[in-house]
Amino acid sequence: MEPDEIKKLTRDVLERQADVEPWTDRRMLAEIACRDMMTARPTDDSFALVSILSSDPKWEVRMVFAESLPNFPEKLFRRLAPRLAADQNSFVSRMAAIALARRMPDSRGGARSRHRGLQKILEGIRIRFGVDATRMAIDLANRQSDEYLRSVVHDFKTILTPLKEVVRRMGESTAAGGIPSEEEIKRINSSIEDMESLTIDISNFARDVEAKKSEENVASMVFDAERTARENIEARGGLCELVKSEIEIDADLLFPVSRPLFVMAITNLIKNAIEVHEKKSGFVDATIFISAHVTEGVFEMLICDMGGPLEESEIKKLQEFIPGGSSKPSGSGFGLPIARRHIEKNGGTLRIEPNGSTGLTARIQIPI
Repeated sequence: MEPDEIKKLTRDVLERQADVEPWTDRRMLAEIACRDMMTARPTDDSFALVSILSSDPKWEVRMVFAESLPNFPEKLFRRLAPRLAADQNSFVSRMAAIALARRMPDSRGGARSRHRGLQKILEGIRIRFGVDATRMAIDLANRQSDEYLRSVVHDFKTILTPLKEVVRRMGESTAAGGIPSEEEIKRINSSIEDMESLTIDISNFARDVEAKKSEENVASMVFDAERTARENIEARGGLCELVKSEIEIDADLLFPVSRPLFVMAITNLIKNAIEVHEKKSGFVDATIFISAHVTEGVFEMLICDMGGPLEESEIKKLQEFIPGGSSKPSGSGFGLPIARRHIEKNGGTLRIEPNGSTGLTARIQIPI
């Protein structure tokens, strides 16, 4: 394509907000923009293209940015990485997760170091509290590990059981001289994507990353997280525009935090708050409330839904933050546990509390 044609196509994309066909042209522009972002003086057009096309409806276009993440400038990386790591498409999210792991390496350096770290913790418990307390700690850790494994096995079985049935029917059809139907192939691909997504969630939950803090604008992070949460819901076919977001955050509020980890955490929490209002017939008219402030040296954020009261047993299960076993058809059950780990990496706490009879509140508190 000639330079003049590329300039015209760029103008079309910028004016029409990516509504340009064919999508292969948008992918070509994404590749050009990514190459320019890696130069010493990227153009304004490249920044604008990255902003628009990194949310393109075609995953093949978003994949261009996920693949280029490791080489992006730090500011752009911190803006795009959390959103792409939470992408609904498993290929995009996996590539972005790899980029995050490279830019935020495991501070303990491998399985052997992690094992030594656990031994050091147990030795500290033994010295401070005695042998009996150490045994109780080991027993508690084993029990919690068993809960994790049971939840993960349950989730994989939920995916594999219908997949096995489809494969069995395909085998019978093929043996009789038939060919797989489009619906059967679609169901197999969907199951594979579900397993890949679950594997990524497990990896994100288990991976230990270093929280590199910097002064960040809270409203900007919430805007990015809210947009990503809605994009993920819409990517799976959920029409969530009836659920509004009411945000009360000072536009100038800043506080030190690891932006990638924090944005991923609140993306999961906002997504949960929106999906609470999804019924069998679709999303209902509702509002979620997001607020943040600093009081006496503590940053606090509240994310409240209006999904109605839950049974006490259901609330207690959520408060345990045990991954897996989601009650939502579209969930893996790792969203809340991952959110809590990322908040704790920033030195804070995450609590799930009932809102009386109106729903639940996710309360984040981080000392500054």
